[in-house]
Amino acid sequence: MKFSEIGDIVDASEFRPARKKKMKATIWRTGRIGFTKEASEQMGFTKGSSLLIIAKTQEDWYVRVVKDDTRGFPLRIGSGYYSFDAKRVLVGKGINYADQEHTYIFDISQHGHDDADGAMIWCFKLRTTVTQRRQK
Repeated sequence: MKFSEIGDIVDASEFRPARKKKMKATIWRTGRIGFTKEASEQMGFTKGSSLLIIAKTQEDWYVRVVKDDTRGFPLRIGSGYYSFDAKRVLVGKGINYADQEHTYIFDISQHGHDDADGAMIWCFKLRTTVTQRRQK
């Protein structure tokens, strides 16, 4: 007897809850901050978008996505990923973005809405990990 002849196959994927991917941004060793596709989509990045940053501490940043605002950091898109040049902000916060022994990642979540215009404010929580170097 063949297994397929016993009865209907139950597809387990129908019973699993939909997993929402975490929104993340990575500090590149070039001083740019790059976003995952999930973060870019959920934050609503489009051509001409910029980010306004309120860096409260080294670990906690609050960010708004804006259009046509000269105060913002312009987002660039390359190979399908959005990023922006953050060298001056990183240096100002004491983050050594060129450090080869650490990886810096922001976990991104919704913080709330701006009372003035209802725009979403995003919270970036900085996480640092030590990179294990391969032995040659």
